[in-house]
Amino acid sequence: MKGIQGCLTNAQKVVHTIFIVGARRMRRLIINGYGAFVGYKKGLVTVKKKDGNESVPLGNLDQIVITTSGAAISSKLIRTCLKNKVEISILSSSGRPLGKVFSITKSHVKLRLAQIEARRTSKGARIAKKIIYSKIRGQSNFLKSLAKNRTGESKDNILKTSERIDQLSSQLQELPDELSEIRQRLVSIEADAARAYWDSIAGILPAELGFSARKKRFEGPKDPVNISLNYGYGVLASEVYTLVEYSGLDPWFGFLHEDSCRRPALVYDIMELFRAAVVDRVVVTLALRSPNTLLKAIDATSGRLERDFRGTLLKEIFERLEQGVSFGGQQKPIYAHMLSQIRELARYLLDHSHDWKAFVLGW
Repeated sequence: MKGIQGCLTNAQKVVHTIFIVGARRMRRLIINGYGAFVGYKKGLVTVKKKDGNESVPLGNLDQIVITTSGAAISSKLIRTCLKNKVEISILSSSGRPLGKVFSITKSHVKLRLAQIEARRTSKGARIAKKIIYSKIRGQSNFLKSLAKNRTGESKDNILKTSERIDQLSSQLQELPDELSEIRQRLVSIEADAARAYWDSIAGILPAELGFSARKKRFEGPKDPVNISLNYGYGVLASEVYTLVEYSGLDPWFGFLHEDSCRRPALVYDIMELFRAAVVDRVVVTLALRSPNTLLKAIDATSGRLERDFRGTLLKEIFERLEQGVSFGGQQKPIYAHMLSQIRELARYLLDHSHDWKAFVLGW
């Protein structure tokens, strides 16, 4: 039985990707095809398929990601993963995280109480403002990076939009530190920035892709750009959820997003810091570099991404998370910055630090 090597994106193959997080590796085994049976034997995770069998040592993995409904997994592997703290994550065909299997950890009661209490104080308002600032400055900086490769009127229009978004971010300083009073204003500023941001991106994408405005999953988009963005955001949500849970924070109590039984508010709060830097950059780059690939990415029957393209998109997103970027005087992978952001937020909530500096990627 041969070992799994490299990154494979064929629908009937296993995708194995490795991520660096600080001084350790975040290693994922991704199952992206029908007919696979994933089991465990003598220290190995085994993947049996019609076109051959593969294996990888369980000790070399931190996470198993299943992106298809056509795979089966043994209870022995599930139990062994729980004992060895290897997470199993299951995504829908649209990228939405359906669930996770991971070991029970100790409860951080003091931290969660501090998290809930902060929502009633000026600290919660400051966190919410920092989240919005991070998101819209990240959008502005991404536009600036896109303008680097353009000339003439196209470049000028992008830079004007970026400047307009920067002006919106400056309005945050004028808002009081009372979350109940400013939440709607924060949402309004976010919406104004998003409208300008996506209008600018629509202006540079190939017309044949049919992207005219940003549409969320519940709005039923038909174009491959929006569908790919929604899939990518689902993958990002899954990654953030894991880090929030392991850091001891409660995924469901956020600061910017209101409480909801349908979505974990803190996960969506943290996601805002990384949407433009990870998912937007990956999808827009693919759309500009290879529009024909996106045009062929949609299954005509289901209206969802083809399995082959889902594998490609996953690979691109995970590779982007692995890329080293500079923030706060530290050069490290984006995934490591995500973890640091959540841990630093926990320290701030516990009054172990005097401030929390939200992630903003430069350009």
